[in-house]
Amino acid sequence: MDPSSIAPAPGPTMQVLIREGGTEHPLEIPDTSTVIELKRKIEQQLGMEVERQEVMFNQFKLHKYMQTLKEYGISNGNKIYLFRKIRIWIITPECRYRVMIVRTDTIRDLKELILAEDFFYPVSPDAMRFRVSGQNDYIDNDDVILAVYGIEENTMIHLYLNN
Repeated sequence: MDPSSIAPAPGPTMQVLIREGGTEHPLEIPDTSTVIELKRKIEQQLGMEVERQEVMFNQFKLHKYMQTLKEYGISNGNKIYLFRKIRIWIITPECRYRVMIVRTDTIRDLKELILAEDFFYPVSPDAMRFRVSGQNDYIDNDDVILAVYGIEENTMIHLYLNN
């Protein structure tokens, strides 16, 4: 028998509210659930693939998949915010890279993501400049969210490094 097909023993549960846009979805989960288990339940209930989900609680991204919701301070009745990640392309003179972002991420968030993914040799975030394909102006303000620049699924963003 496949061990993944065995249902866990019933135990105490909690209900959380998943807020996506202007809609709230009640979700009942075991009170020992991890972030990845929450995401799988969201996929099951709402149809959004795990890799497309960005979940947040109290303005913190829940990015440690094996951490329990309790460890993040989440309890019965709490509201968890759900955002849909989109795929964009980072274009350099050498290559192009696909990354997943949320439209409410800032330019600073994008720089940190690029540095964390080891796309490049170590470079200062201040040396990075972006320009959206089809636009003439550089994106210079690290605190502005990507949506302001019209970033959507499959947008190509050119990355330039200042010397």
